[in-house]
Amino acid sequence: MVKTLTKDDKLTTKETQFRGVLSTSTIEIMHTAKTKQCARCKKKLPVKEFNKSRSTKDKLDSYCRGCRRQYSLDWRNSERGRKIMSDYLLKNKERLAQQGKEYSIKRKQDPSIRHKYGITLEQHKQIYSDQGGQCFDCGEPIVYEDIFVDFNPKAKKVEGLIGKRCYLKKKAERAEVYKGLQTRFPALRNLN
Repeated sequence: MVKTLTKDDKLTTKETQFRGVLSTSTIEIMHTAKTKQCARCKKKLPVKEFNKSRSTKDKLDSYCRGCRRQYSLDWRNSERGRKIMSDYLLKNKERLAQQGKEYSIKRKQDPSIRHKYGITLEQHKQIYSDQGGQCFDCGEPIVYEDIFVDFNPKAKKVEGLIGKRCYLKKKAERAEVYKGLQTRFPALRNLN
């Protein structure tokens, strides 16, 4: 059963969860209906087994989640669905490739940059632009995708962004220093 409330009526905590998907002038909330029948498989299921839908009267999808998933798979595997999907992919190839690159940078690099060096991706890009797209050590131009962070662990700060050659050079220097320490302090040999 659906109960219609006006703006002035008091709502319980459960009822306020539905506010985001309902109109502001009238709020329809399911009170007594704890189950709903799926229009596809005809099973009576708990309402939590149905996705939200703004277009239906009870604000729930007419298919249960399992049937909706199967319906989507069937459509994508049909001749018409495959044609529409391939046409869409061909038409939007460049845009989708660009979105993929942006997603990769934002989702994969940002957390590691923040975790390792304590800076955000925006700060990382700002440092790159402040350096004029050049290596911090040698001044050679570098592409943004091919940069490494020059991090000073003692000061716990980013010195700048460097190219691969300078990064490998610094890495080798650190390895030499570490080998020297191993000869002076034999206990460090066992840490590897």
